[in-house]
Amino acid sequence: MAIKTNLTGDALIDFRKKRSYRTRFMNEVHGAFLSGYQNKNCTFSDRQCMFRASKENEDIVSGVSKRLRYEYHLIKMSSGKMDLPQNVTLGYNSKDEGVITFTAPVPIDGNWYRQAYIVQYNASKREGRMFKMTIHMENVGLLFSPGENTYGDEIRYWLFIASEDESSRSDSIYLGQIKPLSN
Repeated sequence: MAIKTNLTGDALIDFRKKRSYRTRFMNEVHGAFLSGYQNKNCTFSDRQCMFRASKENEDIVSGVSKRLRYEYHLIKMSSGKMDLPQNVTLGYNSKDEGVITFTAPVPIDGNWYRQAYIVQYNASKREGRMFKMTIHMENVGLLFSPGENTYGDEIRYWLFIASEDESSRSDSIYLGQIKPLSN
């Protein structure tokens, strides 16, 4: 969504609305983008991380004027070169506990200790949360809490993996939407 100088009238207004809509979403899950776009030596400033995330997420808004919507499957919470987890599933164990299961990629260095990041975005309340957990084996089941008073809310999830020292990370995987179970 680079600014185009040849846009005028309704096209320019539409472009600005899409950019504003994207910026609002990125501000709501700011911490996830900071973790997902940090460089190898962790020397990027917050502004540099958000600039990188903004460049990679230029086309996450579709629609026109008052019918704008997010294309959640296009959103990249992280960018990196590590292999992606395989066989990822998302579900609930109970009304207070969700579970994400996956097969972690085999590490090149043989060190299974990794950081798994789960990004949760409550679209109904426009708020984001991030869970960071340590994994140390191939088949992983991560437990998380969907949060208080979320029954009936539209909640979206992403997952990405980082090395133990967080010098490298994987791209993020969009896990989809689930609605919390009733009381």
